[in-house]
Amino acid sequence: MGNHHVGSAFAAAAKVFWLVLGDNVPTKDLALTALDAVGFDEQTDLSRMVAIAFDATPDDIASLNGELESEAPDFDGEQWYYGPQRRFRDRYKFC
Repeated sequence: MGNHHVGSAFAAAAKVFWLVLGDNVPTKDLALTALDAVGFDEQTDLSRMVAIAFDATPDDIASLNGELESEAPDFDGEQWYYGPQRRFRDRYKFC
């Protein structure tokens, strides 16, 4: 499995999004919120499941939420990315 599977997951989520939305036109914020929910950009149902299943630490959660302090300028999210999210990707063979 690879990025095409991740793309398929986003496509499936988009189908559900439009089914629920119907003929209503979403705002940009709503569309981004929906995409973020699929993409782990904040605490979502999926990220909460990953946190539990893949032993996230409090620092991992803080990293996911952009709340972990570090002197490294590009550190935000790295602990989550290289911790629980990596274990999730490895298990399901995502790139």
